Amino acid sequence: MSISHQPAMLLGDCPRCGDRLQLYHSHNERRPVHFLGCLSYPRCSYTAPYDDRLDALLTQTQARLVWVEAQYAWLLSQVEALSAHTQEAAL
Repeated sequence: MSISHQPAMLLGDCPRCGDRLQLYHSHNERRPVHFLGCLSYPRCSYTAPYDDRLDALLTQTQARLVWVEAQYAWLLSQVEALSAHTQEAAL
């Protein structure tokens, strides 16, 4: 069985042990292609299937991230403009 993971995809807490859940991709025919697994494996072997609800959650999280990045870019531009204005006033 070949399993890969994406460390950036942490998706909530494990209901068994409380550690973080992560999205895994399995190439084994006995499991879904995508599933959630506990980061504490092998100490905790909790898994859950990947389904449409998780896909909706990921889409929502990505939309929030885009919004935060836009806010950060705007704030950075404001700081740069203020810094340039302060430097001009000092001359």
